[in-house]
Amino acid sequence: MIHENVPHTFPEPENGACKMPPKKEKWFTLKQKIALVLSVNTFVALSVLLFAPMEVYLGNINEFAFPFNHIWWLLLVFSVLITLVVGAVECLLPDKIFLAANIAVFAVGLCCYIQSLALNGQMGSLTGGEKVYGRSLVLVNLLIWLLIFAAVIVLTLVLIKRKKRKILTTILEFVSLAIVAMQTVAFVSLLAAADMASFQKTDYLTTEGEFELSGKNNVVVFILDSCDWSYIDNTLKRYPDLLDEMKGFTYYTNAVSTHSRTYPSIPYMLTGEICYFDKPYQEYINQAYAGSRFLPRIYETGADIRIFTEAAFIGDSAKSQVSNCALMEQEKLSVLSIPDLLNQMLKISLYREMPYAAKPQFQYESSAVNDAVLNLPDQYAAGDDALFFSQFQEKGLTVNSEYPAAFRFYHLNGAHIGSNIDENAIRTEKTDIESALKGNFHILDTYIQQMQQLGIYENSTIIVTADHGFSSADSYENLEVRGATGPLFMIKPAGKGSGDPLVRSDAPVGHLDLFPTILKAFGAEYQDFGRPADEIGEMEARDRYYYFSAFVSDEDGEIVLREYRIRGDARDLNNWSLTGRNWDIQYSQRAVSKKRFQDLIKQPG
Repeated sequence: MIHENVPHTFPEPENGACKMPPKKEKWFTLKQKIALVLSVNTFVALSVLLFAPMEVYLGNINEFAFPFNHIWWLLLVFSVLITLVVGAVECLLPDKIFLAANIAVFAVGLCCYIQSLALNGQMGSLTGGEKVYGRSLVLVNLLIWLLIFAAVIVLTLVLIKRKKRKILTTILEFVSLAIVAMQTVAFVSLLAAADMASFQKTDYLTTEGEFELSGKNNVVVFILDSCDWSYIDNTLKRYPDLLDEMKGFTYYTNAVSTHSRTYPSIPYMLTGEICYFDKPYQEYINQAYAGSRFLPRIYETGADIRIFTEAAFIGDSAKSQVSNCALMEQEKLSVLSIPDLLNQMLKISLYREMPYAAKPQFQYESSAVNDAVLNLPDQYAAGDDALFFSQFQEKGLTVNSEYPAAFRFYHLNGAHIGSNIDENAIRTEKTDIESALKGNFHILDTYIQQMQQLGIYENSTIIVTADHGFSSADSYENLEVRGATGPLFMIKPAGKGSGDPLVRSDAPVGHLDLFPTILKAFGAEYQDFGRPADEIGEMEARDRYYYFSAFVSDEDGEIVLREYRIRGDARDLNNWSLTGRNWDIQYSQRAVSKKRFQDLIKQPG
């Protein structure tokens, strides 16, 4: 085959130059990418991982049992790491995807910020209450999120179309850093206003000796949190055998609590000192114990005292008398479980920052947060009834022959929101008040049976009560009780045993009668505290007083303390009347409302 040499021909370049393919336009330099990701990611990371949980923590510092000194820098370091890692990944993305990712992160952060700043309304997650939001509120809230997203996307598209990418990135950087600056100022202000004494978390309560009793004389107090008498009535309808094992008990059906919430009910029930919310939390706690002769008189009898509740409810002067009070070395990082701290703080943040539709996924309760975050030997987990019962089954009751007498004070979750037991006191994810209370009485029945087996039931005094009943007011518009309320109140005095029936009494009793009842059981002087419950006559004419603190939310806190006088049967709301004595709540365990009572009551005309 003959190959012909065919000359190659090339197109003639225009103007005598060789044309190259057009170079792809670069939107960002590496320096510009770094500036944008640091601004946007710093804004979102600090907002969600530091400022939001710290605002809840500092505003409600007395609710949390773990110390502040390590939390802030751990959250800050975590925020910085997230910023750097996410930013590094974003910088590797192609320009258009890089910009889209930053726009998305910014939009989410902006929605979260606006949600926590202006859209949340009133939240009460610290109590463990599951807030039910109306469908219209959820939909409107989601619509606002969509509008914010849409506004950010429209702005982005308009500026890109006009080739104003520099203006777009400048807006993102400026808004991000401005919000960071504002949140930093708010954080510093909140830090400066916080009760510094409450930063000190120096003690905790252990489980040591939790199920050890005396062979001679015991006073055992069970507090079933929030157990209103109406809850017992409803539980009896489902479980008619609820009280069958309460042999020798007197069931007082006409009882009242002194306070309406766990704080200050528990400190009051251990001191007899009423709280008027007029002094800082820790100051009230310490002064209440220092001014009370209740625990010291028990201690002077030689009784071994062990209290199982939140450590913050114990005043400084009583710590040396409470045998299960241990030192927390708060300067040590080991007191915290860092993974659980980060997890719980993120949960707190997302409950605060997410739209209403997503909030139920991040519901939390302060006692559960405390139990998860603290990493202490033999720590008593307040409010975990399932754990309490499993430990009781494992250890069982024992008699310590060295105790001439013993005082045990068990604060269980009871009927409080966040119950985690079924009717057999086994841990469960889903329960209700009736099942949880049946589970609590299963715990009581098992405890009583073991006391009987040890031969110490008859010579022991057992009290089963609640720190308060149903606390009903829940809005600025209604600061009064919405119904008659009172705690479960049952007492088995020493001398009564398994052969004695359960009896009912309509005697007008209350928390104020616990102190003489307990002191009398120890053979201590009690007359200056009043009369024991068994000395109060049936339907005796007697004024009792109830101190009701209305409305709680994570941010706005409690508003006002109002005094009620109860004359006659406490179950009849007609026997309740306001005395006219009101106290603006200046300090509390949780956040305190900025609103004052006089600004909320309806003025005549």
